[in-house]
Amino acid sequence: MSQPIENPYPNGLLTGTYSEGPGLASRPDKHAGVTRQGECGRVPIDVVQSTTGAPPHTLGHFGFDLLTGRTCDQLPSAQVAAVFDGYGIASPGLPATLVISGRRLQLEEAAVYTALTSNRVDVSSQTFHRIPYGASLHSRQSAVRSPGRPSGYVLDDGRLWPVTDDRLFTLNGSWAKYLALQQYDSYQKGPTLRPA
Repeated sequence: MSQPIENPYPNGLLTGTYSEGPGLASRPDKHAGVTRQGECGRVPIDVVQSTTGAPPHTLGHFGFDLLTGRTCDQLPSAQVAAVFDGYGIASPGLPATLVISGRRLQLEEAAVYTALTSNRVDVSSQTFHRIPYGASLHSRQSAVRSPGRPSGYVLDDGRLWPVTDDRLFTLNGSWAKYLALQQYDSYQKGPTLRPA
């Protein structure tokens, strides 16, 4: 039987005039966002609420940061990867990278990086390397197609990463080769690449 998680922080009260309860801004998976500086120990909290009139008129926003006192180096690698999942990360001298399904997808083409994520943060090289390597997508890498299947890339991890928008192939300077259906289906599938 699992034990309940104790909240280490005191309860707080959000004061102010409002006509409807507050909502928290969050990622689609309902996790908090990441700071632009890529800090693991700072959790930005953004609250939006209707302040006057019939909801949802006159929306108000205020925010604060929850400081955990922990750095990325103090967290397990899987937790660091979860913090940055869905984000583009950048570190001087290292490849542009999308964190997807808990792994680093390293990208050579800036246009592909920009297309895959609108959320980009700077991280230290230590934090970059705490996130497990997944695969690399090289410039002008050939894509694969098969009748009735999504196009995609077979990357250096040996998996076929499906692509939802063929414009990524143009941005990467890729051309497609056709695979027999049986060969296509023989590949283990990687995460799906979707433009942001």
